[in-house]
This record gives sequence, structure tokens and C-alpha cells, in this order.
Amino acid sequence: MAKIMRAYNGEQNWQDKKAAKEYVQFRLGRHDGDTFLTELSPIPAGNAADTTWMTWFQERDPELHQKLEKRREMLKQKLRERENPAPLVICYSLPRADKFAEFLGIEWQSVSTKVRSSPDYKNWLLPFFGNGQMSHSVIEELLGHWNLPF
Repeated sequence: MAKIMRAYNGEQNWQDKKAAKEYVQFRLGRHDGDTFLTELSPIPAGNAADTTWMTWFQERDPELHQKLEKRREMLKQKLRERENPAPLVICYSLPRADKFAEFLGIEWQSVSTKVRSSPDYKNWLLPFFGNGQMSHSVIEELLGHWNLPF
């Protein structure tokens, strides 16, 4: 995410690992920064099919479903704020494409085998960021649609 945001902000050396690490440490997801990080569900899962923790929490909190739905609605509202609407939304995990599309109220269009976007190019779906799925070439595909000056 740090490399994507550095490129989005026009940094010529967006691939630099040290600079990306510094961005993570001091800017990514900070209150006064230019990014907002969240998850559709705050319940951890090893993969899209893993329901271990969701089951554990549901057994202990009969109102969990309502709480998660309220959280999703608040997040939707945050993304659409009139004073500061999100200029760019990046989702990750191709197997969860349908959940993201439903949440955002969009239909994905395929940009490449690993990149999808909303028709207005404000919402992007990328591979999971770990396990070697997110390469520089995937980021370059994404950047090619942003008309950045490099």
C-alpha cells in the first residue's frame, strides 16, 4: 500500500523499499495523513473461507451481526462524506470481489487478470498484498490508468 500511495502522490522512486518502509512507519493510516485504512470486517480470518474467529465471536455476542452491519453503514458514510469524499478506494483480495462490489454499490470491470476497477476508476480491486501476489508489475498496471507524470 505504501508503494501505491507513494506513486499516487507522484514519487518517482515509489519502488524504493526503504522509502516505502518509512511511509508505513510515519504516514500510512495516520490521523493527519492522506490515507485511511480499514477492513470490511474487523474479525480476523486466514482466508475468505476461514470462519473460525467469526464463529467464536458470534457464540459470545448475539448482537455481533447488528454491530458489524452498523459498522459497515458508518464506513459507507465515511467514504461518501460531502466535505471530504474518498478520491480513491483500494480493495484487495480477488476472491472477495463480490463482497466489495456489494459494499461499494458497483460492478467491477476487468483491467487485467489481476486488476479490476469501477467504471469511474475511483475504486480498485487488487490481489492480496502478501504471499508474492502483489508485484511491481501489478502496481504499474494500476498506475497506467491514473495518468501520472512518469
